[in-house]
Amino acid sequence: MELTPTQRKNLVPLVLFLANLIYLYLGGLIFESIEYEPKTKYTTTDDVSLFLETLKETSLGKRMLPSDFDSKEVVKGLQTDSLKNLNDKFEKIQNERIIASRPHWSFSNSLFFATTVVTTIGYGNLAPISLGGRMFCIIYALIGIPLTLMLLAVVGNHIVHYLNNACAWLVNRIRAYHSNYEFESADTQINAPVWIALPIIFVFLAIMSSMYCALEGWDFGTALYFIFITFTTIGFGDIVPRSQALALIFQGIWINLMLLYIGLSIVSITINLCAQSLMAQLKKTGLHTKILQLFSTQGDSAEGINARTQQGETADRDQARKSNRRKGKIGERIAMSDLEPRSDGERSGPGREDKEHSTRLKINREADGKHYGTLQE
Repeated sequence: MELTPTQRKNLVPLVLFLANLIYLYLGGLIFESIEYEPKTKYTTTDDVSLFLETLKETSLGKRMLPSDFDSKEVVKGLQTDSLKNLNDKFEKIQNERIIASRPHWSFSNSLFFATTVVTTIGYGNLAPISLGGRMFCIIYALIGIPLTLMLLAVVGNHIVHYLNNACAWLVNRIRAYHSNYEFESADTQINAPVWIALPIIFVFLAIMSSMYCALEGWDFGTALYFIFITFTTIGFGDIVPRSQALALIFQGIWINLMLLYIGLSIVSITINLCAQSLMAQLKKTGLHTKILQLFSTQGDSAEGINARTQQGETADRDQARKSNRRKGKIGERIAMSDLEPRSDGERSGPGREDKEHSTRLKINREADGKHYGTLQE
């Protein structure tokens, strides 16, 4: 079965989503296999024992009885090389404790680390320490970051496209109601305003922040700070979830990843709407022509740039008209003036027989002397 262009276009986000999912899963497995080490527990008793053993090995410690260990006298009697030896031991103890306190390279942690790499969040609380792990991280990021950006861009464009269609439908309904028209196509494409994304962002931030307040015991400001730093991909890593309740609820790491990608998609939608609104304002004020003139080659004249811009705007309007005509509803009356003239004198809108949309156009002449078309399946 051959897919229509619309079906193929709608399959793109699904294919990219599955590709990202498989890539994250493989990344988690590989990072776990490279970096996995048995978790070692260090206690304060071990540190004290090691320090005392090191102190006894110094020249001063060999001349002292265990009952003679006094902190002030010991410090005064220690030589420079002995102090350096003790300092080295302290650094070793500190490094061992830092390594022991790091998150364990389990599959879930490895998968989450792979996600922070491809989304460029990079908390920094977990990072590869082996040469092989670091080299693989570079290669993994070079492939994964473009793949993730492509997914977010496609998802953002699709959602913005549906928002634009919803706004166009609403505007057309309002026009039909106030103008007593059953159908009226828009002359230009109707874009969703930027403020539509703002309630979505605020609601999402409030829900996520409240959830982390309950699970982590954070105040709302800290939770909001963490969510904002995460979904803007800044990712300082100074605040990271550590609650056992969170681990129990998100035992399936996929839920956490889904929330992460939903948040990034909302950010992508906002960026798309802002860019769309900015471009519309530039076209309205004519600033886009001046910008094109600024970056154009010397052989391009202002008239040529204006002509190309007007051609592009005309093509956009024609495409919008065609898109609106194709989106007529079954049983809806369409005035013949809204249909596109053809070279044979006929007029076509959704088409007499539209195989892609499985519709045909039936034309009738009514009492007012005008011709109207009705879409039928």
